[in-house]
Amino acid sequence: MPGIEEDKTNWRYCVRDPAGFDRFRVKELGEGVKITVGRIRDCQRWEIQNYVFEKDAFGTKEEVRSWVEGHLKGAIRTILDFKSFDEYRRQAYSAYLVISHVI
Repeated sequence: MPGIEEDKTNWRYCVRDPAGFDRFRVKELGEGVKITVGRIRDCQRWEIQNYVFEKDAFGTKEEVRSWVEGHLKGAIRTILDFKSFDEYRRQAYSAYLVISHVI
């Protein structure tokens, strides 16, 4: 399931199957990047479901892969600083573990 999908205007980097969630929220992460988080069915925990990249900002799959890898590795590095460990960093770490074999 994890991988990059393409449509006319966006790249989507799917982390988890959307069928495993019952609610979704979309958040801006940066220039040309949004993230979809979903609440896991029968649970109160929210996880990253996918990243959405505008093709105007990211022209190729390789640019998307490079951004995801750099972003998630950066979030993981901060886990070592316990004070900065927060829910988003936990989600990023979890997402990286799921997709790391794809990158």
